[in-house]
Amino acid sequence: MIDSAIRTILLADATISGLVGTKIRARVAHDADALPYLVYIRGRLLPLLNYQGQSGTCSARFEIQSWSDEYSTVLTLGKAVRDALDAYSAGGTVGADTILGVVIEDEDGAYEPPVKQNDQGVFGSVVSIKAWFLE
Repeated sequence: MIDSAIRTILLADATISGLVGTKIRARVAHDADALPYLVYIRGRLLPLLNYQGQSGTCSARFEIQSWSDEYSTVLTLGKAVRDALDAYSAGGTVGADTILGVVIEDEDGAYEPPVKQNDQGVFGSVVSIKAWFLE
């Protein structure tokens, strides 16, 4: 599945795994996850059709969110996420999954202010991508 392929690509990157370990979660981080960590969210998945019906090719949009209490860490993670996924811009194979291409659409910053007086805010980076793959 494309979701696990995206996670595998991110886990294989030395910069990312060096900062977050295996804390790359689908949709929401675990309560026990200490910062920094990554969260990936799959958006719209579209099967591509041809004149005979489904072609077996799909596209999917993802957001990969990096979260840390240090701004510099978020910048490093955002760049590492872009680089790791951009390596598949011309396609590739991840396990049994065939990726036809990945496009980095943009990166946006985020900040969650502290809730309590003595708390610290959390910085974020959100990288948006579109991936084409064989289903």
